[in-house]
Amino acid sequence: MEFRDRLQKDLQAAMKAGDVIKRETLRTLLAALTHAEVEKQGEFTDADLAAVLQREVKKRREAIEAYQAGGRKDLVDKETQELHILQTYMPKQLSPQEIEAVVSQIIAGLSAAGKPNLGQVMGAAMGKLKGQADGNAVRQVVAKLLQ
Repeated sequence: MEFRDRLQKDLQAAMKAGDVIKRETLRTLLAALTHAEVEKQGEFTDADLAAVLQREVKKRREAIEAYQAGGRKDLVDKETQELHILQTYMPKQLSPQEIEAVVSQIIAGLSAAGKPNLGQVMGAAMGKLKGQADGNAVRQVVAKLLQ
């Protein structure tokens, strides 16, 4: 798997450079990938890889919010650095306009109208946009278009 090789090389470079934050972030990411592969017990696709990366990014964002609420600037800085490291490995994310175009097609295809169809549209949209867009960004677009 070429991505895992890239992570291993970057981990080795971080160890040689003495970059503790990057080293620990990459170790955590490698452990999460290994856990996901074992859990899946099948072929690990690019979409699975993107899902693991998104989960790790989401954890960092939630931790940043929690630490900000608790007034822990030192931990906010650490989590922010980890977030930036993880984002360098994320696949290209769609812009809000691109998300809106895809969601508009889904809404037209489902003939959905109004907030009661939010779950149905979200399910279809996340299936189509998996790994290409953050769930919160998709939710905002869906809610806006279904108003």
